[in-house]
Amino acid sequence: MTNPEFSIEFDILYNNISSNKAPGLNEYEKSVFLTKAQEQIVTELYSGRNTTYNSFEETEEQRRYLHSLITTSSLEESTDTDDIITSNSSIYKLPENIMFITYETAVLTDNKEVTVYPVSQDELSKIIKNPFRGPSNNRVLRLDLGNNSIEVISNHDITKYLIRYIRKPNPIILVDLEDELSINGVTEESECELDSSLHRTILDRAVALALQTMYSK
Repeated sequence: MTNPEFSIEFDILYNNISSNKAPGLNEYEKSVFLTKAQEQIVTELYSGRNTTYNSFEETEEQRRYLHSLITTSSLEESTDTDDIITSNSSIYKLPENIMFITYETAVLTDNKEVTVYPVSQDELSKIIKNPFRGPSNNRVLRLDLGNNSIEVISNHDITKYLIRYIRKPNPIILVDLEDELSINGVTEESECELDSSLHRTILDRAVALALQTMYSK
């Protein structure tokens, strides 16, 4: 679906459902709702909170929906050590556009590739010295710090930290934005990059969000 098609069909659905009683929306407002709907649907497809109850890797169909958003990145160790909890920790910055990590691995100084285990703050204090669950020759721990930063705890130096992740999709912006308006920092027209089979679902969700906002006022 092209941007003009999104815009026209948005108006048709919006006006039909509201019986032409809702105030009209401009292109910027429609773009905001389309972008929000797109991000909600990506989250639901990844997590399994959708009509099929299948999460990202469970079916070929689910993988096809999100394949254009899968990205691989080699993370650089941060020089900011203020948030480090233990002497064998390292801080890494995640990409700004990350939504969900789908795979991660660490390579140690002897070129050994080891599994990365995400842990919570509460878990870390309980398992960090546990020989079966704490960091070892075959395992490193990853702790989310917020602000797109993670702390990696390892008994050995890490030479490479790789992640594969689902990135945030580009916003759907129907026309170039003016008057200092932007969506997710973008001002230029941008079409939906997700699989075309999802476009109708995104449109329906966007209209529902717009009407929900209108009726809540």
